[in-house]
Amino acid sequence: MKEGLKYDPTNADVYYQLGMSYLEQSRRDPAAPLYVNQGRQAFQQAVAYDTQHPDAYYQLALSYEFPSRDYNRAMSIFYKQLSVNPRHRDALAHLGNCSFLTKQYRVGVDLLEQLLDTHGDALPTYSKTLLAQLKASLLQEEREYDKAAEMYDEFIEGLDPAERIYYSD
Repeated sequence: MKEGLKYDPTNADVYYQLGMSYLEQSRRDPAAPLYVNQGRQAFQQAVAYDTQHPDAYYQLALSYEFPSRDYNRAMSIFYKQLSVNPRHRDALAHLGNCSFLTKQYRVGVDLLEQLLDTHGDALPTYSKTLLAQLKASLLQEEREYDKAAEMYDEFIEGLDPAERIYYSD
């Protein structure tokens, strides 16, 4: 990959593949933090040369989510990934997960509402379910229990029937 960059130093896909190889190495090697940092740098180069890359922001955000556990930074990058590629279901799930892990329900609600306003139905249908879940958690945190119960009901209604059964027993 590095050799290829000598011939085309602005090729975002080569940087992306280089980042992926560093992350793969980080899973196999005790020097993992070094590889994670190199992977991050490669993904940052990829998005610098292609701000609309369909997956580079996601991979960059994953590197902050784990092993670093920098959920705040990861959340903002997952948001960027969804701004570029609103159909990226995994980025949506991770954005929600980061919001829950940090108990930043308001931030998660605000980010999802912005994405829904901008991209609407281009987002996975799961986005509305996740939004209801975040709103319910926010209302519960604010001790608005009756409103939270209504939002949880909305969340449950948005689930697949096979999953919904676990909430109705």
